[in-house]
Amino acid sequence: LWVLFHLPTPTDGRPLTLDEIWKSVHVCYQARLQEGPWDTITQQEHPLLGQPFFVLHPCRTNEFMCSVMAGSQKDNRHRNYIVLWLSTVGPVVGLSLPLSYAKLGLEENTNAEID
Repeated sequence: LWVLFHLPTPTDGRPLTLDEIWKSVHVCYQARLQEGPWDTITQQEHPLLGQPFFVLHPCRTNEFMCSVMAGSQKDNRHRNYIVLWLSTVGPVVGLSLPLSYAKLGLEENTNAEID
């Protein structure tokens, strides 16, 4: 199970509140995510750093990735789990993947089907 640890800090170095995190989420994601803010984004101690970070709740990850993977398989599209996951959760925290990742995934799928 993949988890994206996110620790945004303003220039003064203080940790952000959940409300401030929600304000930083792109508008197109806010309505869906705010249905259950702590069910979607929660705080968890980073396993190596020992500090609290915000994370997308792991239970929700499985929930939405099942539908993403099913949709990709149905439409015979990109099925690289990591790329699909990052391209789904990344924009919530301001991370955008270059288009080259999707192209690489398509090439991998095509080569796998030929072999």
